[in-house]
Amino acid sequence: MSIQSVAIGTRETKRPPVRDAPVVELLLGGDGELASAVASITIPPGGGMPEHDHGGSLTVLTPIEGSARLIDSEADEVIELKPGTVTAIPVGHRVAVENPGEGDARLIATFTPPDFVRQLRSWPGEA
Repeated sequence: MSIQSVAIGTRETKRPPVRDAPVVELLLGGDGELASAVASITIPPGGGMPEHDHGGSLTVLTPIEGSARLIDSEADEVIELKPGTVTAIPVGHRVAVENPGEGDARLIATFTPPDFVRQLRSWPGEA
């Protein structure tokens, strides 16, 4: 295996089949070569994802632009996602995410192991 480097905005994007859903770009992993997968996620203003989990993946969210809210469905808690923070979601933990702001919220998500990527790849491509 060699070092892999990818520019954000150069890969195919997917969008889960829900209204005002985020756009997800799989950057690295998910092909069996890496122990993790990395994705860029853009949540439009007013958009988000209803309650869900990430299957067998530990998910780490690193916001890079704007802000969003992570709703912890199990602890009835809201966590602010903003640049300068990092948030880990345990395997199987149920969450929702929303962007109440006026601009896009952009996050980098790391999935370890990359199990959740199988579901992500089943989503429709972005038009």
